[in-house]
Amino acid sequence: MIIVTSTFAQAIAGAGPTVHIVGVITLWRFVMGVGIGGDYPLSAVITSEFASTRSRGRLMTAVFASQGWGYLGKLLSLHSHRFPLTGGSFHYRGADNYHRL
Repeated sequence: MIIVTSTFAQAIAGAGPTVHIVGVITLWRFVMGVGIGGDYPLSAVITSEFASTRSRGRLMTAVFASQGWGYLGKLLSLHSHRFPLTGGSFHYRGADNYHRL
């Protein structure tokens, strides 16, 4: 519930007269990080509890490998945005909208 709430809060976040948008998104990213930090170990526990003994090893490997594949995908997508194929340079305006994909 923490992850879903903070994700929606980031999507609808806006600047106000007393708060800058960077501060608002940073706050909600921190809250989302707390939720994800609690979810990572929970996914391994749920997998090991409900998997049959025959397939438990494969499923545990898949859980931890998926975390690594997700991290690699994030790095590749950010790298491809930083250096677009058109030969252009990095633009802040494009990066500002990129996290909403």
